[in-house]
Amino acid sequence: MLHPSIHSSVNFPVIVPPSTTSLQWSNDGQLFILTKSEIYIMTLNYGAMIKLPKSKSNSHDKSSCWFRTIIDFDRKGIQNWGDISQDWAAVALGSFDIGLRTMAISPSGLTDDAGCVAAVLSSNMDLSLWGPKDNWVQGEWSKIQELTPLSNIGPLSGRPAFYTQVTCLTWSRQADFGINPAPVVDGSFLVLGTRGGTIVFFR
Repeated sequence: MLHPSIHSSVNFPVIVPPSTTSLQWSNDGQLFILTKSEIYIMTLNYGAMIKLPKSKSNSHDKSSCWFRTIIDFDRKGIQNWGDISQDWAAVALGSFDIGLRTMAISPSGLTDDAGCVAAVLSSNMDLSLWGPKDNWVQGEWSKIQELTPLSNIGPLSGRPAFYTQVTCLTWSRQADFGINPAPVVDGSFLVLGTRGGTIVFFR
């Protein structure tokens, strides 16, 4: 019987939410690991020269060499839902112990260097976009924009607060135009589900 081999093992002494979205691969080949307070971004270094145990020479081993960076969740911009609505239904239980809840990774081609963007949802139902500043492999990822206020515009403007509170999200693939080479245009959608039962599409 064949047993699967372990090519890499990395230890993270953190709490990982029990969700199918806690581990995600991006189109750029990066592994996103969501924890309660930050998101680890891992990129495998295929060109690493690793000296294996009991080996006298270096070899092109791909087992344990990763580039790492993180998205450090900023709690300063947390939305106080009580300031928006006095309705008891607007209370967010996740605001008592705020952490990260889920994330969605965009297709490639959304940043200046044709990389991806991360949409991050907190337990307080705050939504924000994060992207790399310079070096997307090892450099800092910073907040691009808060999306929570934008989910209450257009047809949803003036409705109760829970129409603004995001509970789930996903990011679609790029549109298939059926031609090759594909046109350089962003045809993906960031889709949000709100506590009020609405679905909001962002381009």
